[in-house]
Amino acid sequence: MVISIVKLLDRSIADTRVQQQKCSPVFSNIAVRNFNLVKKLFSTNYTDAAFNFGMLLLRAGFGFLLFFNHGLGKLQSFDQRKDSFADPLGIGHTPSLLFTIFAEVFCALLIVFGLLSRLAALALVIFFGVLILVYHKHDPLKQKEMAILFLLAFLAILFCGPGKWSIDKLIGK
Repeated sequence: MVISIVKLLDRSIADTRVQQQKCSPVFSNIAVRNFNLVKKLFSTNYTDAAFNFGMLLLRAGFGFLLFFNHGLGKLQSFDQRKDSFADPLGIGHTPSLLFTIFAEVFCALLIVFGLLSRLAALALVIFFGVLILVYHKHDPLKQKEMAILFLLAFLAILFCGPGKWSIDKLIGK
């Protein structure tokens, strides 16, 4: 179906080029640009720059969201939470809070900057795996949705790496 749409668009652009004598040059240039945009949208090709930019967006977006919306508040209220924080693994309230802060603050920032990205992503995958499979074990999918999205994003970073625009790339890791 996509191929037939592209072929149809190819024919229509060819017809547009044939009629260029009748149309203004501005209109024909707009038609050619629009065709190229549509053709690119249906393409499965990508460039290294597009991949690296996508990984930068993924790292920065999910890392900043995790840090600002979840980790920073836990870090700032450590004293109030240390004795009552959830303990899904039975290791104690304070160690559970410390691991959570390590994941949501330090690993999130490492992901944002692309430093030790795969190691930080592994820690976050473990963290969100425990969150989904142990802490939210009996919760409905809607309640687990955000944790699943974070897990998938950090799995992608773990498998693909941080991309070219990262500190890892600069130091040659």
